[in-house]
Amino acid sequence: MVRDLVNTAPKGYMPPSYEKMRMIVLSEERARVEAQSHDIKDSWKEFGVSIVSDGWTDVNHHPLINILVSCPKGVMFLKSHDTTGKTKDGSYLMGLFKEAIEEVGKENVVQIITDSASNNVLAGGLIEDEYLTIFWTPCSMHCMNFLLKDINSIAWVGKTINEAKTLQNFIINHAASIAIYRKYANLQLLRCVETRFASAFIMLQRLIKMHQYLREMVVSMDWQRWKGSHIGDGPKVEDIIIGISSEDFWRRVEDVVTLITPIVSTLRIFDSDQPCLGDVFESMDQMRKKLHDIMEDENSRIDKDTRNEVWELNLTRWKMLHSPLHSIPFLLNPKWFHKKPSTDVEVMQNWNTFISRCYDRQDHTTLRLELGKYLRSEDHFANEDCAYNREQLGPIDFWMQYCTGTPLLHSLAIHLLSQV
Repeated sequence: MVRDLVNTAPKGYMPPSYEKMRMIVLSEERARVEAQSHDIKDSWKEFGVSIVSDGWTDVNHHPLINILVSCPKGVMFLKSHDTTGKTKDGSYLMGLFKEAIEEVGKENVVQIITDSASNNVLAGGLIEDEYLTIFWTPCSMHCMNFLLKDINSIAWVGKTINEAKTLQNFIINHAASIAIYRKYANLQLLRCVETRFASAFIMLQRLIKMHQYLREMVVSMDWQRWKGSHIGDGPKVEDIIIGISSEDFWRRVEDVVTLITPIVSTLRIFDSDQPCLGDVFESMDQMRKKLHDIMEDENSRIDKDTRNEVWELNLTRWKMLHSPLHSIPFLLNPKWFHKKPSTDVEVMQNWNTFISRCYDRQDHTTLRLELGKYLRSEDHFANEDCAYNREQLGPIDFWMQYCTGTPLLHSLAIHLLSQV
């Protein structure tokens, strides 16, 4: 990488000396990073933060847990813990999270985000017991990937994905076949990443788009000549021709895409550095409705047992992901105002539990009155400009501009709607 940078430098450029790099340049870079981190830290009080835990193993096989702090100003690395020889039970992890909370300031922390492993669940519960205003929430991306993995374990779905991988890998891995493919198709075939189950969906979508081109390719004279000159690969070539020509294979590909489209669409909402806590509740609700429509579709080619199994898998993962915290930013997100979230019994039950848990009694009435103004579009929420901007402005911009008269609710909305 350094060599590439040097090679692209202007003619006559003289890089700084070793001493200058070690002293002056390093000091300047440190000062720049510290100034940037101060800007991020200064925003924590206004916007709140999410503490994110990420476990991985380095090149030397040391098990590490990284602690990150996320807010709208950016994600900041806090520290890394080498857990070699440690028992990573709930009590140990709770200690790591508690240390991070105290460093960031408990009044600034909205949630702790981890995967849904049992030790993290236990640690999250211990954190919630000690810090009433902080919630543990499982990573939404992690839960969606689990759901896709669950569906991949259904026999005919897994078989279809494996056949599709074999087909496209064969074409990509042979120079002659990929050259012939490029003569007929205007889009590249995409490889599937084993640890990212959504990539299988993207691969299948691309295959569907290239369906007709692939059929034209295997009956072309170019393909026949190449096939004839590669007798050793004959059985594999014939398998590819049979696969591309099989109506059953393409029907199954289309059915898999139908099944997982609502899930991948939801996954894309969560797979972002932008705040999305205010969208989790509604996005999951929309996904469930789309899956329910598939389940109830009597004209579907997908067998009833598979549809019921996918529905049950969806319910299991929703229970894993769902947190009472998701209801509150949904209630306060102006983008979903037209959904009338206050008519949802679960949302309002969670609202009542939330304010009882997180606020002193003298603030309960104030919050209820301020929420009433927002829901009834009263006072500064009553003008047409405010109604128009509910969906035109981002949630944070909306609350920063329409906050007169509801200071407590404004602060709560900003804190919650700023989280990933």
